[in-house]
Amino acid sequence: MDSFESGGVGAGIVIALGLIYKIYQAINHKHIRSRCCGREIDASLDISDTGNTPVKVAPAPENAAVISNPEK
Repeated sequence: MDSFESGGVGAGIVIALGLIYKIYQAINHKHIRSRCCGREIDASLDISDTGNTPVKVAPAPENAAVISNPEK
């Protein structure tokens, strides 16, 4: 992979992230109302931050082989 290919891959990733961000901006905090055939539908889209959610790690099983200092 030469520098042109690397640049192309990097530019493609940046463009993809930009498109995802624009879609996020377009649908976040929107209120949608629809009246059709005498029925009214009311919906709202709100994507919120998850905050600092603690991550729970499962303990290792008792019979797991743990090597603290492997020999080479």
